[in-house]
Amino acid sequence: MEYKMFGPGGTPPDQLQKQLMGFLTLDERQRKAIADLFLQSDFDPYARLTPSIVASSSLLPEQFAEAVELIRFLLYSWREYGLQLADIERDLLLLGHSPDHIGRVTEFLKLVSAVQESVWAKNYLRMQQLDGLPTIDNVNLICDARLFLAGMLMELKTSAPRTNSSLASCR
Repeated sequence: MEYKMFGPGGTPPDQLQKQLMGFLTLDERQRKAIADLFLQSDFDPYARLTPSIVASSSLLPEQFAEAVELIRFLLYSWREYGLQLADIERDLLLLGHSPDHIGRVTEFLKLVSAVQESVWAKNYLRMQQLDGLPTIDNVNLICDARLFLAGMLMELKTSAPRTNSSLASCR
């Protein structure tokens, strides 16, 4: 069976099971603190800084980071692939989680569903900041590569005849 929350042909990332188990070990107060953070309008789930509310809670920074990464991934996938909560429940069941565990995750997702669009948009903003938008330099690189590849093609055309049919079609 194909998972839906990992995209077409996608497979679960290695760390997902660890993150899920870490999230499930959090108590209700800790999950509520994370939900409250996600629901704040200025919270950036991609920021490297740990909010001060985490320092004043019983959450360890590692627990917080793992939980945020998991919820960020689930909210992003939910929006990106047009999933329903039933799709996420199904995938969690395929990953071997009990109905109780699945219920805790989906209840949390219902709580933070209002920021699904925001998390999705912040992911794309982050990707643009990391990868950058195409510029004229990208076009120049392509033009430079075309000159190099054209030179290789000219060498193929002028070299001795080849029997390979794919090379013969270049002539």
